[in-house]
Amino acid sequence: MTWRLACPACGHFGFVGKSRDRGKVFACSCGISLYARSKSDLEDKLDRLTKKIHTARVIGKVPLG
Repeated sequence: MTWRLACPACGHFGFVGKSRDRGKVFACSCGISLYARSKSDLEDKLDRLTKKIHTARVIGKVPLG
């Protein structure tokens, strides 16, 4: 089963699917890939990445979308 989540870096929807040896994998066309053991772990990792990207944009280290 595959579902989609918004990418914290570019805002597009990335796909979530099963990885053979790593559990769940999130991949976006912008190049972001995250691996996690479960859906909730993957969502937590995406939330943490979103906060880091937001902080970097606020202090001017990452350009806006």
